[in-house]
Amino acid sequence: MASTRTIDVSFSLTGEASTRGTAALLARSPLDRVGRAALIVGAMWLLAGVCVFIPILHFVLVPGFAVVGVVLAIVRLRDNVSLMGANGVCPRCKVPRTFKASGRFKSSSTVHCEGCGCQLTVVATPA
Repeated sequence: MASTRTIDVSFSLTGEASTRGTAALLARSPLDRVGRAALIVGAMWLLAGVCVFIPILHFVLVPGFAVVGVVLAIVRLRDNVSLMGANGVCPRCKVPRTFKASGRFKSSSTVHCEGCGCQLTVVATPA
């Protein structure tokens, strides 16, 4: 079962002083990860099955969707902790914001500031 937790982070941008904030992380259990991987590989293989009936293009689409399904399933299996979003002050525009985020959380991830358009690096601060 997936569990949500909040950690302290710092937002950094080249040429600007770092700011602090919080990030919401979603920790996924192995069963959740396998379920997500099975869902994506099933969807891609279903698309590959439908593409069998498209003349000429089926030579590219069927193997393409089959391979993409396996690759995306591997990505989903490796996604044990996801960054759901972050709250804090943008280093450039100095305005408190809620940053939308998605994808696997590593030691540092990136978020996009809607105000100034900058790509911010989010780094977990030690407790």
